[in-house]
Amino acid sequence: MANNSKLNIEGSLIEYVNKTLFDINIDVPPCTADEIIDIFHEAKSQQVECLIYDEVLKSLSDKSEFQEVKESWRSFVMMRILRHKQSCRGLGKIFDVFNQSGIPYVTFKGYVFKELYPNSEMRYMGDIDIYVDKENVVSASDLLIKQGYYQNEDSDHPFHLTFKKDGHIEIELHYNFFHDEIFQNEYYLEKHIWDNMRTLKIDKISVSIPSLEHSLVQGVLHIATHFSGKGFGLRQLIDICLFLEKYKDEISMTEVKRILESYNSLKIYAYIVEMCNRFFYKEYNLLGVQIDETKLSYLNNLLFDSGVFGHKSYSNEIKRVVTQEKIKKNMRTKSSFRLKLIVLFPSAERIGERYGYAKKHKFLLPMAWMHRLIYGIVHPNEASKELLHHKIDVESIEKKIELLEFFGLNMQ
Repeated sequence: MANNSKLNIEGSLIEYVNKTLFDINIDVPPCTADEIIDIFHEAKSQQVECLIYDEVLKSLSDKSEFQEVKESWRSFVMMRILRHKQSCRGLGKIFDVFNQSGIPYVTFKGYVFKELYPNSEMRYMGDIDIYVDKENVVSASDLLIKQGYYQNEDSDHPFHLTFKKDGHIEIELHYNFFHDEIFQNEYYLEKHIWDNMRTLKIDKISVSIPSLEHSLVQGVLHIATHFSGKGFGLRQLIDICLFLEKYKDEISMTEVKRILESYNSLKIYAYIVEMCNRFFYKEYNLLGVQIDETKLSYLNNLLFDSGVFGHKSYSNEIKRVVTQEKIKKNMRTKSSFRLKLIVLFPSAERIGERYGYAKKHKFLLPMAWMHRLIYGIVHPNEASKELLHHKIDVESIEKKIELLEFFGLNMQ
């Protein structure tokens, strides 16, 4: 019964998205107030709560039982939109400064995808992505610093620098698009990003963006990187669907296929697009790839289990760590207890910034383990509770490893 309820929540969410974006008549069965609350929480985990808000409210009666959840949802959405507007103020000035500097750049992902939505406020952004060539990173960093941003030194990221400004949205300054190892050190986009570059007017400022083909490939491979980590969610899938819907007659699919083949990512592209086809009643080109229904079904389940960026559940982080270690060490054990030990006693590379001394001096790793265990006992969080009180889902980890091998992806 609980599983059927879960399917109803997920199915209702998809139908609300279809009504909002494509004006498809929805068939959502009558819901109780508790079920609407469940839909709200699922929508938040998939970052579509602002997107479907109006359609959900239209579908509810004026019965008193719905008033509390309607008011809660309305308050949340209004606050989310207000905070997002405040954090994004001044972005036009940033891009104006880049335009005047003469430094070649492109902005991509969220800042471009949001323009595809009926209202850009329906699409929340966690940060702004700007790409420059490696030789221009210092100059671009100086531009941001002069605008009041500072580099977040705690962000040890392998392909971008992170810049912050109090009360403003973060800016990620990329010098690569992806982690080196995920796509076997392929750098096609970095080498060709300036080919057929486009401009788009956003918030009255012209910004540089990649070609249609590069934008599509980058968006899909971005999903693939999150799949190789904690997981991906519905909003990321909607980005791809809206992009294909708007530009399907302009995109050179021959070029898209050629680029995907250079990344060995034709399969993951086809499966992501087929998920769009099934969820949103489309018939986008799968580029000749045949779909395995079992693998597609698991990918669908993973989307709803993960949420956007895999943040829906603390168990996703535990699964990610265990999956990485099983692959790295070629471990065949299926013992939940032994796999928990991997999380409790991680390698120096994976122990976390709080215990950085063990990264620099590996002989201190046992001390860092004790430090970490004591800290977890004194300051318990949801992740530690999840680890202590639940078995690790070994079956889902094995399926994830099987899919990673099938798609030819390395772990993030």
